[in-house]
Amino acid sequence: MHEDERLSNALRLVPVPEHGPDFQARREAALAAAGPLAAGQGRPWTSSRKHQRRPTSKRLLIIAAAASIALAAAVLAAVLLTAGSGGERQTLVPPSHSRAAAGGITSGPAPEQVGDELSGMVGGLDGEPWTWGYRHRKGGPGSPLLERWDGQRWQAVRTPSGKMAAVREIDGVAAPSGRDLWVAYDTPRGGRLAHWDGVRWKAFPAIDFVSTSETSNALLAVSPNDVWAVGWAGTRRQPPNSRLTTMHWNGNRWSSIPTPAFGRGVGDVSLRLVRGVSPDAVWALGDYQRYRRKTVGRKVQWVPVRWEQFLLLWDGRRWTRQPWPTSQLSSGLKDRIAINDLVVASDAELWCAGSRWFGPDNSSDLWVPIVLRFLAGRWQVMASSAAPSLPADWKQFMSTSIALTSSQDVWVAGGTDTSSSLWHWDGGAWSVVDLPEAQSPTQSSARSVLAVAANDVWVLCQGSTTSDRLEQLEPFFLHFDGTAWQRVPAAPHAGAQR
Repeated sequence: MHEDERLSNALRLVPVPEHGPDFQARREAALAAAGPLAAGQGRPWTSSRKHQRRPTSKRLLIIAAAASIALAAAVLAAVLLTAGSGGERQTLVPPSHSRAAAGGITSGPAPEQVGDELSGMVGGLDGEPWTWGYRHRKGGPGSPLLERWDGQRWQAVRTPSGKMAAVREIDGVAAPSGRDLWVAYDTPRGGRLAHWDGVRWKAFPAIDFVSTSETSNALLAVSPNDVWAVGWAGTRRQPPNSRLTTMHWNGNRWSSIPTPAFGRGVGDVSLRLVRGVSPDAVWALGDYQRYRRKTVGRKVQWVPVRWEQFLLLWDGRRWTRQPWPTSQLSSGLKDRIAINDLVVASDAELWCAGSRWFGPDNSSDLWVPIVLRFLAGRWQVMASSAAPSLPADWKQFMSTSIALTSSQDVWVAGGTDTSSSLWHWDGGAWSVVDLPEAQSPTQSSARSVLAVAANDVWVLCQGSTTSDRLEQLEPFFLHFDGTAWQRVPAAPHAGAQR
C-alpha cells in the first residue's frame, strides 16, 4: 500500500463536523488503527517513559484552537498577509506554529510580555553559534537582540543603530566569521542589510524581509564572497501578480537575482528561509497567496483562495521551482504537507521537518508530524505514521526545527503541548532524546536546533512564567558535548559588548 495511505484512509473515516468532547478520542482511535507498523515490519522505535504522554483537557483545547485557526485561514489570508504598518508582512503559518498550538491558551487579554525572546539560531562558517530575537520591556518599546557564543558563554552584541535607521526586528543572520557578519533587519523605511567588519557597521538598502513566528532566516553565507538574502514581494495590484527577487553578494556588491514567475492570480509571494552548503546547492522555502477572479456586477474582484508553500533551488546559474512533496506522496486530494524547516547535508541531500494533514473537509483537523528527505529528485518519508521507525511521542509532536551533521546524524526539535522534545536519527532508527528537565521557567518550548558537529549540538528553548497578567520570558540553551546535555543560560540583560 502507498506510504501513509493506511493512515489517510483511517483518518477520512473520522467525522469532523464539530470537535466536541470526544474529538481527541476519535483522533487517537484513528491513529491507533492506522499504525505504526507491526513488529517485524521494520526496526523498533525507542523511547523513555518520560515521553509517554496522556490525553488531557488542555490538549483538546489546543487541537480545537489550531483547527479553528486553519479554518479561518482561507478567509483572512489577504488581511494577514498584508497586515502591519509600512508593508510589514505577517506570514500565515500552519496551526502547529500558532500560539494556541504551542500551549499558550489564555482567557481574556493576553498577559504583557517582558524579558528576552530568542527566535532563531545559526552557525557561522567558523562553527561559532549565533542567535537573535527581541527584548520586551514593560510599558514601553523593546529592542532587537543579537547574541554570539564565544566558546565559554553567550554574549550580547550591539545591533546596527544611529544613521542606519532604527532596527525594528532582526530577520536573519549570516556569519562567515566573527569579524564578517551580515544581519537582515526591518526598519520603518523597509528592509536593510548591515555588515560588521570587526570595527563598524555599514548598511545597505535591501528587499523587504519576512517576519514570522516560524523558524526563519533571510540570510545564508556559503562563503565570505557568496551571501544570499531572501524576502518578499508584496503587492496590492489588481490582479495580483507579484514578482519575487532575491539578492546576492559576490564580495563587492549586492545584485538582484530574479526567481521564477508564478503567473496571474498569485500574490504576496515571499521567501522566509534559505539554506545551503555550496554555490550550486542553495535551497529557499517560501509561500504565496493564490487568488480567484470574481465578478460582482461590473466590478472585478480577486478573492483569496488558499495559501501555498513552494521550494526553490539555485544550481549555480538560476533559481528553479522544485516539486512539492504532495506531488509525489499524496494518497488523496485532501492531503496537505507544510514544511516548517529544512537543512542541507554536505552531499546536497535535503531534509525537511513539518506537518501533514488529512481530512475530508477540514484539512487541519487531523495532523501528524512528518520528516522528509529529497534525493535525486524524489521525496522520501523518513518519519510519519507508517514509517518503520517512529519515536514514542510522534502523535503529539510538533516540529519546529531540523539540523544535521550528516544523513546519519539528524536532529529534529519540537515538542508536545506539555514539554520540549528532540528526535534523533542515527541512519537506521529514530529515538527520543532525554533532555534536562526545566526547573525554571515553568513553561518552555524548543524553537531551534543547531548541529555544529556530532559532539556540538545546541537547542534553543524559549521559556516563560506567567503570573498576575505578566509573562516573564526567559530563553536558555541546551548543549550536547557528545556525552551529556547541559543547560546554558542566554546572555545576561547587561549592556551589549563586542
